[in-house]
Amino acid sequence: MFFTLFSKIQDEYKKNTPFSEQITHNLLYELLANIHDLLFNDTQQISTAREESNDTITKAIKYIYNHYNQNINLSNIAKYVNTNPSYFSRTFKKTLGLSLTDYINHIRIKNSVSLIVNTDLPITEIAYNCGYTDQTYFCKIFKKINHLVKKSLKICYYSNW
Repeated sequence: MFFTLFSKIQDEYKKNTPFSEQITHNLLYELLANIHDLLFNDTQQISTAREESNDTITKAIKYIYNHYNQNINLSNIAKYVNTNPSYFSRTFKKTLGLSLTDYINHIRIKNSVSLIVNTDLPITEIAYNCGYTDQTYFCKIFKKINHLVKKSLKICYYSNW
């Protein structure tokens, strides 16, 4: 499992396409989540408090992956993992190095790239399918993360593959 992810990370890094950095980041987050999963299974080496924290983060990450296309936020994720929102926010950022909002946006944009490249859906529908209700906000986040617009992304994708 780890070898495959390391290979994907290395391959994506070597491509050096305009969005390979974003894909590499997402693969690194996936690797981190898998490392967390591995740590959770070794309960004898981890304190009870740390287990609960890691279990909470893993449960939240799985929830985000399964519900990124819905209206999710700190409040409802903290409620889902049965913890205080403020505590959860601090723990999430400390564990992953990203705020919850940034993490959700990265997951949503990662999935939007797939829809942009593989479909002819209009931006409004892609934004909606990825959990954004405001097309302008989606475009702002998309440009911030990928440094591209939809048309440029398709051109780069098809010229590099």
